[in-house]
Amino acid sequence: MSIKKYSKGIDKSSPFFKGDGNTVKNGDIVKQPQLTKTLKGIKNNGPNYFYDKLAKHLTTELNGQIDKTDFNNYKSKQKKPSETKYLNTHVYSSSNPLGGGLMLQGLKLDEMLNNGQSDEQYLNSVLSGRDLMYSNRDIVNAKTNFSQEYLSNMYISNKYNNQNTSDSISDNSVKKTSTLHFVVVDKQGQMTSTTNTLSGYFGSGKYMDEGFYMNNSMTNFSDNKDSNNYHAKNTVPRSYISPTIIVGPDYYMGIGSPGGNKIPTILNEVIIDYLRGNGSLQDSIYKPRFYNDGNTVHFEKGMNKKYLDILQNQGYNIKEEKDNPNFGSVQAGIYHIKNKKTEIANDVGTR
Repeated sequence: MSIKKYSKGIDKSSPFFKGDGNTVKNGDIVKQPQLTKTLKGIKNNGPNYFYDKLAKHLTTELNGQIDKTDFNNYKSKQKKPSETKYLNTHVYSSSNPLGGGLMLQGLKLDEMLNNGQSDEQYLNSVLSGRDLMYSNRDIVNAKTNFSQEYLSNMYISNKYNNQNTSDSISDNSVKKTSTLHFVVVDKQGQMTSTTNTLSGYFGSGKYMDEGFYMNNSMTNFSDNKDSNNYHAKNTVPRSYISPTIIVGPDYYMGIGSPGGNKIPTILNEVIIDYLRGNGSLQDSIYKPRFYNDGNTVHFEKGMNKKYLDILQNQGYNIKEEKDNPNFGSVQAGIYHIKNKKTEIANDVGTR
């Protein structure tokens, strides 16, 4: 359904479309020989295969929009994750220019506002966390490193006490249906938590002979010249993706989700609910989600009626949403150290 809904105006030469231009259907087998060849080439020949051989093909296909110099000048960077303690765990997430630091701010605020004793505290924690993260969004950029100072109790307390609820979260209108997350655990118990995004369901809509769509992330820059996220040469735009690993006393967990600027809030809801002992990880993922845009709280069908009553009594407008990708698709895995067993939990089939 989503492929058909979001496929207008995009290149349909990919394996996700049939010869007549119609999309593949649920249950169809999709083979991707071009992508297989590309990935095998990188696996067998290393980075030079991409930056040399593939770069030549890509620059030709893109008619010079990207040239060989762009590939030569690009350098991948290894960065330390943003990290904090939350309850009895240590949480690691992505650093600038990604949104992991904002997600961790939400967890830190939850510890300050929520002692786990009331639904009011939980709701206030999540909604205040989203306001805090949005008002703080400019700390996420490619020009500066994410500072651990942003996760100090003093910084978060000052920001919380001095912030105003946003009348409207301006990039809320863009429904992000272009991101996926996966967690991998190998036989030795090593874990990766990975989020990938095209910034648009089919990215820029341009399908390459090498078997993939070009992303559309350049649209994530700010037009405000005073913003650290303003477009400039040799930089990349802000993204809210927050691949996360949580280390507990006898386990570690990988978790992440799509959802655009809702990603930190989506993960806050699931992580807070699970680590505060409100059921299994799958239970926490299945629960209906919500997020605030100014004074309106958007929620999924099945939301706890008590929650809705509390929100209305607090003066919020409430709005049920249907077929809304802004509620994400959480994928998670837990590795239990003692018995070396892996537990999986996900949104597959529910959202």
